Amino acid sequence: VYVPINHCVPGTNEKLKNQITEEQARECLLKLKEKNTKIIYHNGKFDIRVVNNTLGFYLPIWWDTMLAAQLLNENERAGLKPQFKKYVDPTIGTYNIEKLFIGVPYEWVDPEIFALYAATDAYDTYKLQQCQLKQFKQEGMEKLYNLFLNVEVPVTLVVAEMEDTGISIDLDFVSKLNYKYHKNMDKALNTLNELILPYSDIILNYQEAGKLDTPLNFNSSSQLQILLYDILKTTPLNESKSTDKATLKELNTPFTKALLEYRHYAKLISAFTEALPLLRSEKDNKIHASFNQMGKEDNNVVTGRFSSTNPNLQQIPSHEKVMRLMFKASPGYVIVGGDFKAQEPRMLTHMCKDPTLTQTFNENRDPYATIMSKVRHMDYWDCMEHYKDGAINPQGKEIRSIAKKLMLG
Repeated sequence: VYVPINHCVPGTNEKLKNQITEEQARECLLKLKEKNTKIIYHNGKFDIRVVNNTLGFYLPIWWDTMLAAQLLNENERAGLKPQFKKYVDPTIGTYNIEKLFIGVPYEWVDPEIFALYAATDAYDTYKLQQCQLKQFKQEGMEKLYNLFLNVEVPVTLVVAEMEDTGISIDLDFVSKLNYKYHKNMDKALNTLNELILPYSDIILNYQEAGKLDTPLNFNSSSQLQILLYDILKTTPLNESKSTDKATLKELNTPFTKALLEYRHYAKLISAFTEALPLLRSEKDNKIHASFNQMGKEDNNVVTGRFSSTNPNLQQIPSHEKVMRLMFKASPGYVIVGGDFKAQEPRMLTHMCKDPTLTQTFNENRDPYATIMSKVRHMDYWDCMEHYKDGAINPQGKEIRSIAKKLMLG
């Protein structure tokens, strides 16, 4: 069934008759909330947020066919139509709401036509849920079913609230940081221009031949190759004549050092200090990122780790600690930072029952330093970032990072 709401006469904001008001919708849906009705969604977080932003409260969630699809097979497309086609009715055609009503606001679509889409979606969601229930009830699926019902589904409401709440940014601080980064970037750019000044005539020849831009584009890999290897005559590390970060670091010339500095600040400016203020909502001046509890990243890689997009709030550089001050708590609140200590190694230890690792955690010792002390036949404290007396161990961080790659990889 489709219950029409907020449909208008096409081209106007005049509401059609024979549909319910937002107040009536609120009254009816509140009854579902009060009775804790079992509601089945596909991408429940979206629907729950629509109801909250329109009617002012969060509906309960009992089942989400999209979450279930991602848990049952993380390598399949979790969209309703492909899931329905595969598991319920392979003869059905697939369609996309954006393509159905392209260029037309939903409220202008005739309710009789819109019902064909909306009611079909509800029906498909229910039929898919029935199939998923059968899959979860199979032998050996008890733990996955428990994870779905008691972890993933309840977390959906938390994630919806996180997205609605948003996060405040300190515009004054962002502005100061942006000014500082621009100064640092300009300084690196001046150094680059000074270093290539003796080669002005050769560069001009390349520019007249159309091989280099005027002014030089230090962000272009192909132009950097010409500048670095053909004009400056830097000895390449390999045949590819790469200009990536690792190569530039290894070449370690005054030019590559200045180039890395320039790139570093250019990225911080474009990705954060100039980008974040533009992402604020007009409604509350906060940033409202999208959170994905099932961990699919922008490049569609399935990681299983909670991810953030638009913007990715998890890519704030850890070494630029000052950047964390761009974010501030809303009035009356504080921001608390928390981190699991060696979460994955603890899980690994629990599952494989390795005696050395078990003893390591029982004695509250560092698992990475323990591994490296065994691998390299070194004293445990020589593998730590700080010695037992608190003094800094210069090689400790690098030694531990090798163990992290071994274990986490």
